Amino acid sequence: MRIVFTHNWNNKLSNDIFTTIRKYESGKYSYYSDKIGQPFDVVLKGKKVGEAKLVGLWKGMLLDIPLPFLFTDTGYSDLSEAYSLFRRFKVNPTDQVLVLAFEKKE
Repeated sequence: MRIVFTHNWNNKLSNDIFTTIRKYESGKYSYYSDKIGQPFDVVLKGKKVGEAKLVGLWKGMLLDIPLPFLFTDTGYSDLSEAYSLFRRFKVNPTDQVLVLAFEKKE
C-alpha cells in the first residue's frame, strides 16, 4: 500500500507523526478505515521516502478542522492561505475531507 504526496507541505514527512488531508470519497473512507494499523510506503514525487503506519482516520468538513492542526498540516498560519491551498485541489471549506494520521516506521 502507498500514500502519495506531490509536495512535502510544512516538511511534515520528516516528523515521527504526520497527517494528510484528502478530499472525502466514500470508497476512500472504506479503504482507509480497513487499513488502520497497516504499513504504507510513503511516496513523494514518485520516489519512496519511507514507511509509515496508518494510526488514525477522521471524516468531517474542512472548516471543522481546528486551526492549529490545519496550520501544522499545511505550513500556512493564515486561514485564507490554508483554504486557498485546498481550493487548488478542488476542496472548499464546507467540503467533506479525510484526515489520515501516520506514524513513521523505523
